[in-house]
Amino acid sequence: MQQRKQGERYGGRKRQPPTVETPCSTPTCPAQWRSSRTDVPRGRRAGNCSSAVWSTLPAGHRPKLVAFGKSLGSYGAEAAFSGPQDLAACTDGALFVGPPNFSPLWQQLVQGRYPGSPEILPVVDGGEHVRVSATGTDLNTDDSTWAPPRTMYLQHATDPIARWSSSLLFNRPDWLAEPGGRDVSPSMRWTPLVIFWQVTMDLVFASDVPVTHSHHYGAGAVNAWAAILSPDGWTTTDTARLRQLMNQDR
Repeated sequence: MQQRKQGERYGGRKRQPPTVETPCSTPTCPAQWRSSRTDVPRGRRAGNCSSAVWSTLPAGHRPKLVAFGKSLGSYGAEAAFSGPQDLAACTDGALFVGPPNFSPLWQQLVQGRYPGSPEILPVVDGGEHVRVSATGTDLNTDDSTWAPPRTMYLQHATDPIARWSSSLLFNRPDWLAEPGGRDVSPSMRWTPLVIFWQVTMDLVFASDVPVTHSHHYGAGAVNAWAAILSPDGWTTTDTARLRQLMNQDR
């Protein structure tokens, strides 16, 4: 998304910046996730078609090409890219909100994170292009060490969609061996079988919670996009005003 006045021409035609979407829903049980994995080829086709059309536009008239997905939408959007390097090479930025634990790019980040960085907030390559936030408000927009294209993962520590895995049945995940997130109960302990069913049941109520907890992200994406794209002339006052407008609609 590039800051352009309404009605400005793209590729010689007067229109709004184009958006390509694939439908998805918030999963409330593992069975839905199994069927949703067909989103991979659909997401890959959407990404390939978008890139193909974008590349035909004159270089001076191309809008910024960005990727976005929430929940299963993150999983589908990631499918258009083979890895973080491919994502950086093909886009001008990306935001993934509450991605399922099995999302392929997310798992690459978790597995390749710096020693000492927690599973819920992994650090990869010193955070040069990819950052992970638990709130969307804890990043410095003017951080000169965060090089474009910027990619951000917004993921609450208590989001069961981001934590659920069948491996919870008998294996303790790193996030339960590490310091908990800001809203994780300190009484949460690793117990085989029990933790799996606890997180599974949390899926049902993942969005039925106060904003900024679990899978309820509210206006968190506003701060994220401001940090990723840094539009010319955009201020923190603009961000606060847009957050207020979005929260009024809920």
